[in-house]
Amino acid sequence: MSKNDTSAKKGEEETIGTDWARLESMTDEEIDLSDIPELTEEQLASMRPTAEVIPALARQGKTRITIRLDDDIVTFFKQQAHENNTNYQTLINATLHQVMVQQGKQHDLRTMIKEIVQQELAKAP
Repeated sequence: MSKNDTSAKKGEEETIGTDWARLESMTDEEIDLSDIPELTEEQLASMRPTAEVIPALARQGKTRITIRLDDDIVTFFKQQAHENNTNYQTLINATLHQVMVQQGKQHDLRTMIKEIVQQELAKAP
């Protein structure tokens, strides 16, 4: 095996994904920020809230609800969440949101982005 071989050795598990436990245990000082440039005063002064820049994409808050779902639905979403390192409730919300969009309750994303770009271009000198 060459010294540059990065494959897992026999008996070793190959780790795939993010080591969340290690990241969560890190302090701010341990995070390497060397490849992230500092923002200038000019950049900071020119920043605007997302809701102001892209109002169509600014989401409303979330409402806490209690809902009864079939066991197989909950099992499915929990399995998907586990496989994707996310929360099953987030997946259910995303799925419902996707259905809502497909049913025409919101603008098509491309149309929305096109409108925003046109608005921003119209403001340009």
